[in-house]
Amino acid sequence: LDQKQYAIIDTQKEGRQFIHIVDEKIPLDHLPETAMLQVVEARRLDTARNHTGTHLLHAALRNVLGPHVRQAGSYVGPDNLRFDFNHPRKVSPDEQKKIQSLVNEAILHNIPLTVKYMSYHDAVNKGAIALFGEKYGQEVRTIKIGDISFELCGGTHVQATGDIGYFIILNESSIASGIRRIEAVTGHKAREYLSRWQDIVENLSIRLKAEDTSILSKIDDLLEQVKSLEKEKNELKARLLTDSVEDYLKNPEYADGIPVYTAVVDVDSMDALKHLGDRAREKLKTGVVLFATQNNLTSQVLCMVTDDLVQKGVHAGNIVKKIGQELGGGGGGRPHLATAGGKTSTDLDAVLKQSITYVKRSR
Repeated sequence: LDQKQYAIIDTQKEGRQFIHIVDEKIPLDHLPETAMLQVVEARRLDTARNHTGTHLLHAALRNVLGPHVRQAGSYVGPDNLRFDFNHPRKVSPDEQKKIQSLVNEAILHNIPLTVKYMSYHDAVNKGAIALFGEKYGQEVRTIKIGDISFELCGGTHVQATGDIGYFIILNESSIASGIRRIEAVTGHKAREYLSRWQDIVENLSIRLKAEDTSILSKIDDLLEQVKSLEKEKNELKARLLTDSVEDYLKNPEYADGIPVYTAVVDVDSMDALKHLGDRAREKLKTGVVLFATQNNLTSQVLCMVTDDLVQKGVHAGNIVKKIGQELGGGGGGRPHLATAGGKTSTDLDAVLKQSITYVKRSR
């Protein structure tokens, strides 16, 4: 137009006319009487690959999941395709593999596409699939792919399925109740995807010093080693905690004559705190133990009361209820063992010091 190029970003049909929408406004006083339209062949072919891919995908979905599957929307562009369809549940990984395999099997057989124009009535009677809710004229265009697919369609397609090259499912998701979406690539994008995975496999093979066929078993071995080392680490930490218990059971403070042992300890879980409390319980004849720890998520406190004090009315659950409030959280439990948790920013030393008064009130 007037020696300037515009990119067509969409095409709409109004009656018998086709309206081309361009990427920027054209001044009315610059509109010439004629314009030259030129198709970007590479872009069209990539789009055609993805479009024919959606027809094969639709057929494969109906084959694997059942004839209830119907198209509920789609997007076809040069880089990728999306296909929405009705189905009550997630498409499993095994089902996705079967669907992808069926599509690629059809591509491998290089089946020619047959394009025919006929009346809507004849097309439907011959088994052509029409989009639900779509308005069709008296004459329709049909696309037939061997015995695999037969649909009403006015879009661009490849000459034969082999032109698609390859088909890869990238993702399956839910977009609404009872509506699933599959995203996929074909042609050049499929080749790029496989090339990236080949690079990943080669790098893993080098780093793991393993053949590509044994990468998974090598990873399994490493995971087992990590699991074993984690177990050894936890056992060592437990032994160190047990050895350190006596250090925490020195110099108690007293509440109405009851020895109260408090300590902020460096452990990473409530299980570790309970383990420490159990060891303290084994060593104490009488007393109340309050151990606390802090990590990047929460502050946690354990209260343990010896049996003789439980019989006298000291209740661990009542003690930690008050502590939980101080922590900005909550707490509770049984008379001899209870826990509390709350905010990370709390001064645990100050909370434990204050908790001695709760021992008096819990009786």
